[in-house]
Amino acid sequence: MRQRCVFGGVLLLALSLGAPALAQKGRVEQVTVHSRALEGNLLGDSPDRAVSIYLPPGYDSHAETRYPVLYLLHGLTANHTMWLGEGYVPGLNAPAIADQLIAGGRMQAMILVMPDAYNKYGGSFYTNSSASGNWEDFIVRELVSYVDSHYRTLARADSRAIAGHAMGGYGALVLAMKHPETYSVVYAMSPYYAGFVHLERSENLSPAAFDLTLAYLKLGDTTESLSEVTELAMAAAFSPDPANPPYYVDLPYKDDQASIFKAPTKPPQRIQSVWNRWLAHTPLGMVHDYGINLLLYRGVAIDMGVNDDPDVVAGARAYDEALTKAGIPHVYDAYQGDHTNRVTARFASVVLPYVSAHVQGQVVAPPRR
Repeated sequence: MRQRCVFGGVLLLALSLGAPALAQKGRVEQVTVHSRALEGNLLGDSPDRAVSIYLPPGYDSHAETRYPVLYLLHGLTANHTMWLGEGYVPGLNAPAIADQLIAGGRMQAMILVMPDAYNKYGGSFYTNSSASGNWEDFIVRELVSYVDSHYRTLARADSRAIAGHAMGGYGALVLAMKHPETYSVVYAMSPYYAGFVHLERSENLSPAAFDLTLAYLKLGDTTESLSEVTELAMAAAFSPDPANPPYYVDLPYKDDQASIFKAPTKPPQRIQSVWNRWLAHTPLGMVHDYGINLLLYRGVAIDMGVNDDPDVVAGARAYDEALTKAGIPHVYDAYQGDHTNRVTARFASVVLPYVSAHVQGQVVAPPRR
């Protein structure tokens, strides 16, 4: 049964309330994790990945304490510094927010792990790919193993959570469904393309955008500043083709072979076999095979702003409906906002408290009598 989540204005970003004047602060370590899963990828991206790791207040002074871990996945064209206040979401500084919530007693002490999944096409979609490398293996296996072996974690699924925004929300849902042995709590914020439901209403996935992408490919231009890089990133994740250099992707559209200096006489035509591969990679497309794994979770939550991109809104709604139909308990929150304008406030007032309430912390045995 679906659990409607109506937080509204109950918890706002009033981080100073109840916090001690001289509250302890955690600290952030910047490390580099080498990934064998990313070695030799066809895009030429480095297998040495930057990771920011937040260690909560008391980590250094309480050597006997172990902590639950939240893995935070960033969005397209961003990197791990998105969670440090340097990304596309204004004011989103996860360590500072966590410090305040922990001090105010609204969040248990947790380790936050923020990996860099930026690549040549702007983002990996956290997916194993014969073109861009095995990002799923890096995040789920190599990174978790590194964190558990280098920090005092509670190294079990009940004490691990995964969350993300946009492309990171997509990644959180997919990795959660596929890996219940690794995580037990998932929170997807504004997940990109949870399902391609109303394609004709999607600004980024319209035939005109694909036509521009095809033109840029012909020019050899894959600059990340182009909005059309979204299609390249998704193609590398969803329909890689190592036999199709120099970009190693198959796009689900083809044009009429018009010159790049002359407008095509008709819109690009869909290649159904490639499009089916894209559909199979959406969280919605995975519910049939993997959704049952979410029954093992301690908490499953999805949210999105009702004024976000129409395809993001439609995909999130369709995914919510699919989980409900499958009888998978979850929280779904459609709030007043767009893709970024309320994300920082909600991360503080909703996301971190939700994760904290559902992930298992260290259980202290009662004293013997």
